[in-house]
Amino acid sequence: MTVHDLRLERSRRPAFDAVSPALRRCAHGVEYALLRDGEGGELYFTRDGWAMSESLSPRHWYQDQRFHRVGRALPGATGSVYRVPVPHAARGDVGIVVKFCRFGQDVGLTTLGAGSVFPWPEALMAEAEFLGPFEEFGAIHRLRERARRTPHIATKRPLAIHVPAARFAGWQLGRADYRLERQVRALDADQRRTPADERISYDPGRIYVLLYSWVGGIDAEQAAQAGLITNETMMDLGREAAGAVAAHGFAVLDHKPRHVIVRPLADGRLLQRRGRTAFALIDYELLVPWTGTSPASRAPRADSPDSHD
Repeated sequence: MTVHDLRLERSRRPAFDAVSPALRRCAHGVEYALLRDGEGGELYFTRDGWAMSESLSPRHWYQDQRFHRVGRALPGATGSVYRVPVPHAARGDVGIVVKFCRFGQDVGLTTLGAGSVFPWPEALMAEAEFLGPFEEFGAIHRLRERARRTPHIATKRPLAIHVPAARFAGWQLGRADYRLERQVRALDADQRRTPADERISYDPGRIYVLLYSWVGGIDAEQAAQAGLITNETMMDLGREAAGAVAAHGFAVLDHKPRHVIVRPLADGRLLQRRGRTAFALIDYELLVPWTGTSPASRAPRADSPDSHD
């Protein structure tokens, strides 16, 4: 596998804003620095990802399936999601989340009934499609921008999108052409005013791997199983997280307690902010615009674990 040259033009890695315009891209409101390897693979770094780009080189987490051999699959994840340690100049190593994008695959959501604690409308659920990688990064970018206001929501930071050179048949990737159409149209529409040589487009025969920062802690379901919170509190946390997302104009259609992260302390309690249990939201592949009524049973709170962000 060819190693990506992060130095560019045989010099020190430039600051993100100093990257050559020829290597800059933008999709769904997110700016990227694009690097290609000699085999046709691509790496799209966000601003946050560029700051630790050496750590995100595929040789640290992708080559020889290191995400599987060195990393660990995350419990409860319905897709291929791994936590992988990668070297870091200042910290020794850091954990990143490696997530293989499932766009074009069957979502298989069960419509939630009226008694559900997350009552998204049936019509919204019926139209659910996994977001394309650039659309997912665009959605979480918008949510993070809005969530700087009350209610604040801590999330993973989107770092990079890796597109290996290898190509596969659609059936090998579990994709159906008709399911790819919405994401392809959305990206094409987003790129319409971009000069032709700077446009991003999807290749249905390639995989797309999303890299996120790691959020420390355990999910709300694990916290309940460990006796740190009651089942009622677990459901309350889920409702509050869903309500906070809705307050900023989004819904997570497969929202569940496993997507809500809390942080246990040494004394057996959970991290608190202003007298409430702090949480972070970690799953975004079904993060869609939503302007309806919040599903929360009470007003969303303004606290989240700052250290998760």
